Amino acid sequence: MMAIKDAFQIRMLMPGDDPDMRQIQNVVAQLAPDYPPPGKAAIGKIINSQDSKMFVVMDKSQPPVIIGVMVVLIIRLLTCTKVQIEDVVVDHRFRGLGIGKRLLQSAISLAAEIGAAKIDLTSTPDKVEANGLYKKLGFKLRNTNVYRLEL
Repeated sequence: MMAIKDAFQIRMLMPGDDPDMRQIQNVVAQLAPDYPPPGKAAIGKIINSQDSKMFVVMDKSQPPVIIGVMVVLIIRLLTCTKVQIEDVVVDHRFRGLGIGKRLLQSAISLAAEIGAAKIDLTSTPDKVEANGLYKKLGFKLRNTNVYRLEL
């Protein structure tokens, strides 16, 4: 029997990649159903930028299907370089298999490779499993105010 970790692979999309937009849109819809699905131009900007990386999780069926995504932002500040993890989602049918953990480990590895001093992410308190995972991986809850200005 194939181990769960061997049933899928995580890949960072590179400039020039042409991922299956419908598959990405289907996964992202589970994260943000009230937002319009990302288009080819938006995804292209992410994967072609030096300051953002997009990871996809693909099952190893034939043809492979995208079952998870994550965006990593590289933020170069005057004081340090940091990474911000955003838009982490695994298809609901594949949750609980360690895929989210492996996605986050990919972001942590990337941050270490580029010499980032810290990694930030946000999560709502109702995402109990996700918050538990973040704590298991060493993330600490910060006592901070987060402000937003909607444009």
